[in-house]
Amino acid sequence: MTKLNSSSKQLGKSLFGNLVVIALIGMGVWVGIQFIPMKIEEGTMNTILDKVQQRHNATPYQSDADLWGIIDKHLNINEMRDKRQYFRVQRNGGSYVVSVEYDQELNLVVTTWDMDYKNQLILN
Repeated sequence: MTKLNSSSKQLGKSLFGNLVVIALIGMGVWVGIQFIPMKIEEGTMNTILDKVQQRHNATPYQSDADLWGIIDKHLNINEMRDKRQYFRVQRNGGSYVVSVEYDQELNLVVTTWDMDYKNQLILN
């Protein structure tokens, strides 16, 4: 004769538990699909400013056109030509101020976050 256990124990998650886990994973993927490219773009903008600084340290810029040429070159290399409008170059006496500023929205399904990017480079 087999002995029957009077208390039955659930051995796994319920369907509802599985759906919650899948929804959380899906939400994480949704946010990651938007957030990761934004962070990569931010890193690329920082790299462009670093390259502008390195070029200036090697050979100082003689004109605004020379500076814009380097910025355009690196935007083209990184396939970010559409970001040129966010760059500003100002000449203050003997130095240049290169600034980059733009906003993007991160869609979190129930709300959105504004992701602001601002960076400035002063070339003496």
